[in-house]
Amino acid sequence: MDLSTTNDFMTVGAVAAYGGLTVDDGSWLVCDGREFATEELPELFAVIGYTYGGSNETKRFRIPDYRGYFLRGASLSSGIDPDADDRRSPVDASVVAGDVVGSAQEFATALPNTPIIASIPHYPDDTMGAHGITSSGYAGEDGSDTYATCTEGGDGDTRPANVYVAFLIKARG
Repeated sequence: MDLSTTNDFMTVGAVAAYGGLTVDDGSWLVCDGREFATEELPELFAVIGYTYGGSNETKRFRIPDYRGYFLRGASLSSGIDPDADDRRSPVDASVVAGDVVGSAQEFATALPNTPIIASIPHYPDDTMGAHGITSSGYAGEDGSDTYATCTEGGDGDTRPANVYVAFLIKARG
């Protein structure tokens, strides 16, 4: 596929979702974390620098690796992401990067805003509110009964329905 028609309105460093199977245009690269010499892609290096890895010593830099990730708009001090200041460096997850483009977060699941109601046979009214914090089980509504938490089953992660695409980064003008 010829992606050159996008050159007029997409700037170097732009990221786009791509539904094709191959990319054969040298101006776009799959965001797979590859390393390049700074002089090989000077326009792209001028935009992203060492954000995704590399070093000035070797004069090499990495493009982003977005494989398997959902992309999220940066908070940029908007307050929308309550954990923005705890975001991590894409190069070294032990380093706090904060509220900047390129930073990453692990998955998280917030406490529910309302109780989860489960049908419990033989409980006085057949319903019980399950609450977010527990160590050994859930207490009954009147505190008299304890119910074990779920310890088996479930999926490997929490995610919305999704479709795979390749994320591309524009490397050349």
